[in-house]
Amino acid sequence: MQLPIYETLGMRKLGLNILFIENIANVSYNIAKKLRELGWNVMLLTRENPSAGILDQSNISNEPWVKTFPCYSLFDKTFRYLSRILEFDVDIIHCHYALEQGLYALFSKVLRKTKKVIIHCHGTDLRDVSRSWKYGWIVNINLKLADKVFVSTPDLLRNGVEFLPNPIDIFLFKPAKPTIDLRMGHDYAISSFQTRLET
Repeated sequence: MQLPIYETLGMRKLGLNILFIENIANVSYNIAKKLRELGWNVMLLTRENPSAGILDQSNISNEPWVKTFPCYSLFDKTFRYLSRILEFDVDIIHCHYALEQGLYALFSKVLRKTKKVIIHCHGTDLRDVSRSWKYGWIVNINLKLADKVFVSTPDLLRNGVEFLPNPIDIFLFKPAKPTIDLRMGHDYAISSFQTRLET
């Protein structure tokens, strides 16, 4: 089985090596997990995030394809981050967030450690950071030089960008009967609104 998100890059065969960088909202973890179930060779490289606890699945995963590293100092965020990315020879780097990690992925491409770079924007990078004088240039270089750009919400769409909704782990999030009456309060709100209209 193939996934159209990689077919658009001309990558149609199984056996590709894909590196996901960062795990924003567990998107990388969930996509990588599904791709691995389908036979793809996928690794996830992300910064340690112990404060997130179980909210970050990569933080609690014992899977050998999930690689984390400490990233607290300026040295960690620059040289260590870049060197960890350059450890991998892959066909695609799918980078989540368009800041320094995107630049490192593009540098990996220049060094021929990867063939294609995908930048996947999740919101703040496009809504806020891209407009800042301090870091906006980084976001804009990533968007310009990436082979493909995805966004996680439709409001971020622009020319040349595709919408890829965030996956949801249906084993973690299951429908349940509500423990409260979801209509509670609506009758009061409607009658209050009606009373204000009548006065």
